[in-house]
Amino acid sequence: MEKERIPEENLNVKLKSSKWIENFWYHYKWHTVSAVAVLLIFTILILQMFTKTSYDVNILYAGHYEIERVSPDGEKPPYSSLVDDLKNIFSDYNNDGNVNISLLNLLVMNESEVKEHYGDDAINYLNSTLIKEDTDKLFQIMVYGDYYLCLLSERLFLEYDESYGDKIFSSLTQYISEGQCEMINERGIYLSSLNCYTLDEFKNLPSDTVVCLRRVSEIKGVVNKDESMAAFKKGEKALLDLISYKK
Repeated sequence: MEKERIPEENLNVKLKSSKWIENFWYHYKWHTVSAVAVLLIFTILILQMFTKTSYDVNILYAGHYEIERVSPDGEKPPYSSLVDDLKNIFSDYNNDGNVNISLLNLLVMNESEVKEHYGDDAINYLNSTLIKEDTDKLFQIMVYGDYYLCLLSERLFLEYDESYGDKIFSSLTQYISEGQCEMINERGIYLSSLNCYTLDEFKNLPSDTVVCLRRVSEIKGVVNKDESMAAFKKGEKALLDLISYKK
């Protein structure tokens, strides 16, 4: 049986197309590769933008207590349990149908705290990269970060309050009624005096932990005023829920 022949004009078109592709690839190979790479990166960034978690509130704990993210016995880690407790206290402030909490734990200690909580053999731990990084990170957050509701060790709160006072911390007297909780001063509340401290994971936080609310930074050119005010408002709502929580 005679094979069907491809019309000569069609064959010429295919040969020309093939040559054109080869010629294009020879001259514009790297241009094409670069364009595809840029398009791929742009697509990934767009997807991340639309799938990025929108947090209702950012909360900072800084002090000598480390909130473990891994449980040695295979049960739910303390970090996850504490986040679950926070979800039961706070509300959907951004109205997206979910309660998402960003909890940052910074391990910030001085030498005496290292000795007290880790023993004399752990003094070198004080000089570890982790503590140095967390100490620097805490200062950055206190000055212009986006964590407004803060849980600080008593020492850290007093140090920052003595140095900066109401330049960093908001007065909390407007949010509470007389005798509602124990205050270290008008800018700090002892966490252990609030009803939320009866929750399982909250009870593991040091009893002298101080609840405070940062003011919006006034550093121009460093912070976005509108975004900072929106984050502050969420922190303010979270503070009110924390104070008024009843189990």
